Amino acid sequence: MKRNDFLKLVGKGSGTFLFGSMIKPDFNVAYDLKQIPIYDNYVKGENFYKKTISRLSLTINQQVQLQRDYENIYDRFAVKVLVNDKQIGYLAAYENIVISNLLDQGVTLTAIISELNNLDKNIYMANSIAIKVFAKLMVPATHLEITTLLQDRANNALDVYRQGYITKTNFKK
Repeated sequence: MKRNDFLKLVGKGSGTFLFGSMIKPDFNVAYDLKQIPIYDNYVKGENFYKKTISRLSLTINQQVQLQRDYENIYDRFAVKVLVNDKQIGYLAAYENIVISNLLDQGVTLTAIISELNNLDKNIYMANSIAIKVFAKLMVPATHLEITTLLQDRANNALDVYRQGYITKTNFKK
């Protein structure tokens, strides 16, 4: 079964058949797919790619790619950081295990440049680049309850989508 088919199955409520009593879905809560930041730190080894970095015009919030480096003999969980298919460094070896495992499983991660330090070359952390990595995760959307849609006719139910975010305290009629 493909990952997308599995998520569709779980999203439709059929996940209870797969997981038995482990998951007790709350049908009164809607779920959203949100981008959650899972990593934010400096790129390592950028000194080895100074020529490449100097040719690229890097900006904050610029998209970067993450790619597993299976050929790396020093770190079996190595993750390359690329801009326009040109390597600018690696994720830190002491922090890359989770992200490398996510990439190995085919999880789509997005990453952006979160900080650029273009300081005097004599200062520690000069010309350093920080990236922020995001994963799309299904999280409860506590601002939307669907109980009125289960109890009332559609045209009598509270229209939460047009009214914006509503807290649980003022949700009830």
